[in-house]
Amino acid sequence: PYTRVESKLWERIKYKNEKPSEITNYHTNGNKYKETLLSEYKGHSKNLSNQIKSLQETIFLISHPEHQIKEMLTVLFLDLTGFSKKSAEDQLSSINFTRFSAQALLESFPGDPHLGKYANTWGDAIVVGFEDPNSGIEFSLKLIEILKIKNIEARIGMSFGECALVFNPTLRKLAPEGPAMSDAARLEPLAKRGEVLISKELRAHDLNEDLFQFQKTKRELKKAVGDLKAKAEISCHIVTNKKNSK
Repeated sequence: PYTRVESKLWERIKYKNEKPSEITNYHTNGNKYKETLLSEYKGHSKNLSNQIKSLQETIFLISHPEHQIKEMLTVLFLDLTGFSKKSAEDQLSSINFTRFSAQALLESFPGDPHLGKYANTWGDAIVVGFEDPNSGIEFSLKLIEILKIKNIEARIGMSFGECALVFNPTLRKLAPEGPAMSDAARLEPLAKRGEVLISKELRAHDLNEDLFQFQKTKRELKKAVGDLKAKAEISCHIVTNKKNSK
């Protein structure tokens, strides 16, 4: 009879095409597999705990609509370029691939509670909030590259700041609101095709200089936004992967 750990290894062989020799190796190096499986269990358990916490927050806010939960978030706005010029069939295909890719990317790290939350979509736009700024930037750059596989071009604006989490009865989920959302939305149309622009507020945060490269720039508003007049210049930064910038 197999132990619980050995049974899990057989499942891996069946669904992940791993070699049966792993069962033999287990007997000589059992601790390695126990540690690996334990790490996976902890990751999924942590992810489940985060989902339960989010559900509890949602239930609380439904019962107390006057209450707000505030978090410091990195937020991104993504928009597909040239979308309106596509045929109806191509528009639907682009939207479906973009949403699928974004969701798959968000779910690719189940043990990382910082990767993404409060995701929302409308039309060809995607909005996501991140607890960890570096995770947000990593997600943005990876998604841009994934979309290029289908020749889909997107632009992204990102910012950082305090957001109030409120229950949106239309979406039936928590949604962030606040100046950081407006800043990211303002930067998004100023980005070029395939470009990620981040605000000076986000750049001032503790970002990973080993992974990302930042180039300071200024972009001109095409139309008035809030207190800013048309043609006003906004200071921001272009962010790229360091390995792709050499």
